[in-house]
Amino acid sequence: FAVSKMEQVKSSFPQMSYADLYTLVGKVAIEELGGPEVPWKPGRVDSLDPRDVTPDGRLPEADKGTPADTASHLRLVFNRMGFDD
Repeated sequence: FAVSKMEQVKSSFPQMSYADLYTLVGKVAIEELGGPEVPWKPGRVDSLDPRDVTPDGRLPEADKGTPADTASHLRLVFNRMGFDD
């Protein structure tokens, strides 16, 4: 459902990259759910070239085997960026 809604926005603003669209949606969601105001700037570029993505080890792995291990891994990755729960 959410992806189809974002596609409607993308079709209205074809010059916007998917990277900007997804990060803007995250910003709006956080703020709409009562979270803090999140600074946001456009300018991300979509790319399928592996050289253009975040190096391995900087983003969390999707599955560490168990929910507890996955949650622990996510905390390690995001804690070093200043996030907590």
